[in-house]
Amino acid sequence: MRVGLRVGIGAALCLALALLSGCGANEADVDELSQAFESPGRKSGSPKTDERLRLRALEVLGASARSTSPDIRAAAADGLGASRSKSAGELAAQLLSDPSASVRASAAAAIALTKPGGAAKSLLGMLSDPDERVGDAASWALTMVPSARVTAELRRIALGPGGSRQRQRAALLLGRMKSKGSETLLARLTASDDAAIAAAAAAALGYLGDGRGTASLSRFADAGFPVGVRLIAAEGFSRVGSPVAVVELRKMLSDDPSPRVRAAAASGLGIAGAEGSVWQLLHGMSDSSVRVRIAAAEALGRLGDERAIKVLRKNLMKGPAWAKARAARALGSFKADAARDALAAAARSPDGLVAVHALGSLTRMGESGSAGRLRRLLSSPDSSLRTEAATILGGAGSDDDTTVLAKLLDDPKSHVRVAAAVAVMKLIDPGRLAASGKKARSRPLRWAH
Repeated sequence: MRVGLRVGIGAALCLALALLSGCGANEADVDELSQAFESPGRKSGSPKTDERLRLRALEVLGASARSTSPDIRAAAADGLGASRSKSAGELAAQLLSDPSASVRASAAAAIALTKPGGAAKSLLGMLSDPDERVGDAASWALTMVPSARVTAELRRIALGPGGSRQRQRAALLLGRMKSKGSETLLARLTASDDAAIAAAAAAALGYLGDGRGTASLSRFADAGFPVGVRLIAAEGFSRVGSPVAVVELRKMLSDDPSPRVRAAAASGLGIAGAEGSVWQLLHGMSDSSVRVRIAAAEALGRLGDERAIKVLRKNLMKGPAWAKARAARALGSFKADAARDALAAAARSPDGLVAVHALGSLTRMGESGSAGRLRRLLSSPDSSLRTEAATILGGAGSDDDTTVLAKLLDDPKSHVRVAAAVAVMKLIDPGRLAASGKKARSRPLRWAH
């Protein structure tokens, strides 16, 4: 499994959906690669060259969408979404019925960004998907295509008579989309016999600044309710942000038996800006679960508490792949010298995954030389490192990087090709092509056989 193929989904989604085994590149390897591969860079973007690269990347994505690997198909869907091309969106729409949940989730995000015909209708239908990842992706995607018609349909779904999961997601979306005028409907749903629907309605009221849902959320924070219901309660409390909500989040962080709920509570305290909760978050950084420790450190980072740096550094150097990626990104949010020093040390790690993510954060921070070192890793003999470097450059690089990324569009490894194609689509802005007088073409795409 490869984190590089998936770490860039609108995030949104967020997060890491696949893992990459560590690889062994040390500082000497990087220096040797520096001499063997120097990127010429581009003084300025050429619209004609950009268009050619964009179309080539689309060809790679179209072929990758037919891969037998779900990870490759999901990554291809991400890239199709990044293209903002209607024809690419039509291709991504064909992946909505893919047997893999991760592919369907990526396809949902892609059609929200490309907006092919019938996008909203397709996404509304996905709210009933039994897989949590797909339902969450469709929910996020619907926030990207707001309209009076979508709001009306969400209200209709929330009231029933559909399935519990679909109604729950619709109710919560009315809050996330700040649907004014839905308060009365949501208040009525908080009395539902279905705990998930009632909790979602209460959380939605929190998004809308309506305090009527707080009492219901407190009830659903009890460990006797399913984990999914308690997660909704934590989300609702983070949006209410009242003293009562903060107290409930603290209790969930310290007492809930589920690491997922404790992590959500820690994140909620950060979102709520609960500065008086620093002690609880410091305690959370010693939790038995790495998921909770990372979430608590990220929340402290939101609150500007630099004591999180030590825990993030530890999880960057030792832990599962997704934790290393999150720790590196979180360290990059600090302006303190201690965070830069931690990342600089990690960039020299013999663990290639640690090094590449540290370089990515240093690049985002504008650290001199880090982008060049990251770019040179695109020629690493390790295909996993090439994939990671391409993925990170897609989010942290500049359009100067498209020239070196273009070389990977013909890489012998399919996961490297698709990572490079996704990065190229993210870095080349079709709007800039149009502004330069070279309109980005949107020719029909077909499945590659």
